[in-house]
Order: sequence, then structure tokens, then C-alpha cells
Amino acid sequence: MFEACFRDWVETLREILPGEVIAIDGKTLRRSHDRGKGVTLDAMGCQTKIAAQIVDQGADYVLALKGNQSTLATEVEEAFINADARDYADVDSQFLETVEQGHGRRERCRYRTLGDLSGVSRRAGWKALNMIGMIESEREINGVTSRETRYYIASTDTDVSVFARAVRGHWGVENQLHWSLDVAFNEDTSRVRDPDARENLAVMRRVALTRLKHDNTKLGIQSKRLKAAWNEVYLEKLLFEAPKYTAKSSTSKSLNIRKT
Repeated sequence: MFEACFRDWVETLREILPGEVIAIDGKTLRRSHDRGKGVTLDAMGCQTKIAAQIVDQGADYVLALKGNQSTLATEVEEAFINADARDYADVDSQFLETVEQGHGRRERCRYRTLGDLSGVSRRAGWKALNMIGMIESEREINGVTSRETRYYIASTDTDVSVFARAVRGHWGVENQLHWSLDVAFNEDTSRVRDPDARENLAVMRRVALTRLKHDNTKLGIQSKRLKAAWNEVYLEKLLFEAPKYTAKSSTSKSLNIRKT
């Protein structure tokens, strides 16, 4: 009940945030996907019923493919192999390459979208499936290089900038939100078993984390939680004062983008 009410309130604010991406991974609770402009999920969320629900609720989806959809993943991979062999001639496809470096780390990502689904026989089972995507990433950290290729299905068009933004936003959630929830809130060690209580607490943790992140006190998240526990003045500030938002810039020294 609490989550439903909270989502209804958030929905009243959503229309002033055009083009937002709601990123969900396997750690996020089962009923967490909400209405929005775009929803991204990792491989655990790549299910036909979830895709249909996202579309029915007025959003687009970008879903990662892995072993849970091995046949579909193979078809998507082969579709890209065949299109690449023809140099993507006469097909709806876009390409984007980014190079980001800084702090001893260099990452090159190649994003490719493809609208030709003729080789994807299982596409009929996915509501509004309109595009497949591929990302080839190459990371070099302190002289050690690693490479990875990932495949996606999506209900969006083949605009590669939209695809890249959705995936990068999802990575940001995995790297920031869930790390913070694990470290600052010990979410992984929670022993709450009642489904409603578990989901209500998860929503409250995310609300609290968001508020603490937008507090300008020069403390870490854990220290802010501790201060709020013993300092009522600080607690009142968090509860009743509007946070002061400041624009954030990338910490990387450079970001080069090439689009074709």
C-alpha cells in the first residue's frame, strides 16, 4: 500500500521530466518497474510478461540478453553478424562510439542498433519489439585490457543516442545506487521476509538515500545516517527542508564521441 501511494505521487511529477530512464536490475524488487519514458532491465528482467507490462504502462523497454534467453540471444547475435557482413547496407542501423579516459582508466564503447529483425524468429513473442542493440566495450585499467560484447532488445526506434543513454544510465544505477544501498544500508544482509515489509523498506531506503545524497553536509552517507540519528536539528533539516540541487559534471578527463 505504501509503495502504491508513493508511486502515485511520483507519477504526478513524472510529466515534467521528459525522456527519463528508469533503470532496474536483478536486485530491484519484482514490482519496481514503473511508468516512464524508458525502462532498462538486466538479464533477470528479460521476460515477455515484463516487457508487455512495461509497454501496457506507457513506457519503452531496453532489455539485456544473456543465458536466460539463450536462443533469442543467439538469434540477435547472428543478426548482427549477417548485417555486419553486408556492411549494414540497406538496413535501418545507427552506430555510436565513445572513448572515455581518466584516473588510469580508458574505456571505448561501440554502440550499434539494428531495425532489421527478419532473422530474429522469436521476436513475435515480445510485445512491441522494434529494435536490437549491441555494445562492444573495451576497458583498459592500469595496462590491463578487457573486452565484452552485450546484446539487447528494445521497443524503441534505432536512435543510437537514445540506446546509448539508456544503457549508460542503467550502468550508473548498478554502479552507484546498489553499491550505496549495500554499503550504507546493508541491504544485502536484510533478514526481513514478509513481502510487503521487504518492499516497503526497500522504497524507504531509496527515498532516504536520495535525500542524503542531495544534502550538502560534508559527510559520507553512513555518517549522515548516524548524525540524523542523534542530531534532531539535522534530522529536521533532512525531513522538512528542500534539498539544494547542483549540476554535476563528469569526473573523467575526456569523452570523445563519434556517430555515424
